[in-house]
Amino acid sequence: MEGRRRLLSPRLLLASLYHPEYFPLPRFPLAISDLARAARSTLLGQVELMDMQLGVTLDDILGRVAAGGVDVLGVSATFGQHDLMTTLLDEVMGLDRRPLVVAGGSLTARNERLLLD
Repeated sequence: MEGRRRLLSPRLLLASLYHPEYFPLPRFPLAISDLARAARSTLLGQVELMDMQLGVTLDDILGRVAAGGVDVLGVSATFGQHDLMTTLLDEVMGLDRRPLVVAGGSLTARNERLLLD
């Protein structure tokens, strides 16, 4: 029953990582916004966005995932955010009940092997 609900009405958390000390100017994580819009337009599931450019911290994201109720974690990361991405992935993979993780952005494309280990 739970597996069926997770497939038919997933709870999505879409997160964008950010290091203001490396990239002081805002960048627009269009992918998570597009994914949120697409998921919401189907009226299936629930979508929550957490963007570190808007004051969310990595601990906030980790706390939200650890609190439960997240079936799919989507993460957007770009250059200069490798430390944030590896910390996030290591912590999430260590959870007893972890969500399906989908990562995107230029960082994941360039470091696929390293992030999968």
